Amino acid sequence: MHTSAGALCMVLTVAVAWPVFAQPSPLRYGTWMMNISKSTFDPGPPPMSQMRKEERSGDAIKTLVEGVDAKGNKIAYQFTVRPDGKDYPLTGIGVPYGSDTVAFVDVDPFTIDATFKKAGKVTGTARSIMSRDGKTLTVQSKGTNAAGQQTNNVTIWDKH
Repeated sequence: MHTSAGALCMVLTVAVAWPVFAQPSPLRYGTWMMNISKSTFDPGPPPMSQMRKEERSGDAIKTLVEGVDAKGNKIAYQFTVRPDGKDYPLTGIGVPYGSDTVAFVDVDPFTIDATFKKAGKVTGTARSIMSRDGKTLTVQSKGTNAAGQQTNNVTIWDKH
């Protein structure tokens, strides 16, 4: 009896504590500028500029991205997503892979995995890893661009 009660207590403790451990580090929130010279784009060319702002919105992350793509076109999209693996809408122009939804999963307080979809089909994935000091964000992404080409990008973001 003691063993099963102890096991149940452990399961309940982990289940209740999991949301606390799965939350992104507060250092993640703020404004990030893409460091284009340190980023790699396969295939290129890179955007001319890009800024992202991340903020906490209740138990979700609100992200706003603005910039200029390689052809001089405006990039401006946003999404609010809970890190629960469910799909949430993306709105705006220049969204990654032409996607209409994104899903986040927290790996640990410094790492988030994202899955981008269009009409329910996966168009790309990304892993976002923040440095322990909160000054650098590295995003490794793979997907299919609007031209049907496979992409493999590593973008470096500096906190501002």
